[in-house]
Amino acid sequence: MNRWWYDGKRDVLDWIGLSNAEFHLHFGIGAFLLFAVLFRRYPYGLGLAWFLVFALQTANEAMDAVDWIRWTGDINWRDAAGDYRATMTRSLLYALILWRFAFRASPT
Repeated sequence: MNRWWYDGKRDVLDWIGLSNAEFHLHFGIGAFLLFAVLFRRYPYGLGLAWFLVFALQTANEAMDAVDWIRWTGDINWRDAAGDYRATMTRSLLYALILWRFAFRASPT
């Protein structure tokens, strides 16, 4: 059975010592912060950064779904929903914090 994406992620998580949920948290926030810095000069840079995190998360879940279908014949919807919730809600929280304190124009 070819579960290259799932097994590869598990190997990386074992190597760095994080659980899947912890990795989603750190990766989502790290990716969001990177994109937020890259697009900070654009009017909707934070929204674009959040959308790109969503796109990365969607690609990750698509790869997970392919592996799950090959492995079990079905998709693990509960795990996918939990991964989305963990990644997107925390990156949204960071977006709101950055918008409020870092990227909003200071009053003159």
